[in-house]
Amino acid sequence: MRGTPVHSVTTPEQELERLEGKRRTTDLWVSTTHSVYRQARARGGVAYRHFSATARNLARQAQARAAQIRKHQPVQLLAAVASSAFVLGVITGIWRSRHHA
Repeated sequence: MRGTPVHSVTTPEQELERLEGKRRTTDLWVSTTHSVYRQARARGGVAYRHFSATARNLARQAQARAAQIRKHQPVQLLAAVASSAFVLGVITGIWRSRHHA
């Protein structure tokens, strides 16, 4: 028959050698995967610590700046808050009138 594969006879030793080759390939793949995972996890940890430290630093700076403004420019701060609330109120009124007409 055309297209029918010819079955070759393998000895038990050849079959064992073939399976050993597959096992070595699998072991190498598993080892490489573990190595890549460990590296990715380590890098992720470093990135997280850096991001976390940067975020804490920015938060401290913002708090210090807010405290400084509250202490030295309370009237300007109150004016900024009031004007922001007014602008947001106007925007909200316009948005509601357009969407709930």
